[in-house]
Amino acid sequence: MLLSTFYLYAIPSSLMGLPSARLPKEQSYAVEQYENSVYFVYSPIMKEEKKDPIDIISFGADEDSVTIFFAGEEPEHRNKLSLPEIFRGLCREEELDSYSMDWLIFDGLDVPAMDAIESYRESHKIGQTDEIDATPGSDAWKVLSELRYYTSATNMLPERILDRIIVRSQKWVEEDKDGNEKVKFSDRIHFFFEPVPDEDEE
Repeated sequence: MLLSTFYLYAIPSSLMGLPSARLPKEQSYAVEQYENSVYFVYSPIMKEEKKDPIDIISFGADEDSVTIFFAGEEPEHRNKLSLPEIFRGLCREEELDSYSMDWLIFDGLDVPAMDAIESYRESHKIGQTDEIDATPGSDAWKVLSELRYYTSATNMLPERILDRIIVRSQKWVEEDKDGNEKVKFSDRIHFFFEPVPDEDEE
């Protein structure tokens, strides 16, 4: 259920330092808020009849995790916001503390990411549904850190230390036009950041 619609008045990095405080509504990103803290983000340059969300962002119930369906199909334009800029703008608008988030999870991976993960599984004789747990310096880390999701994740939480990257396979069922069900698997990339110490522990 759609709960509300609002606009991100964030300033893209290309315009930082200019006198204008924020972009006008027609040049800003529209955000639809749905139940369970799910947000659909729309580019200001997409035509209405072809308007699909460029990102779908979902915050976990405890606000310590974020799941992102990163479409990344938005054309270049002067006021374009990066995913980290959209994320920070959304956290500001919704008064969410991004610093307290430990998990960034990316779903709907692109072809280069799927190919890289499949190649790693094959070369290391890892099953299609087996988990890949990557730590700094490992072969898996070297592969996963080359993907655009790594760049986005580390720029979304630049003040945090990335501890590990985990690839988990999820099962889903697709139904064809004849009503026959087929089980499929898709990977999600989980970025885990070192927990922030409690003030009492410092």
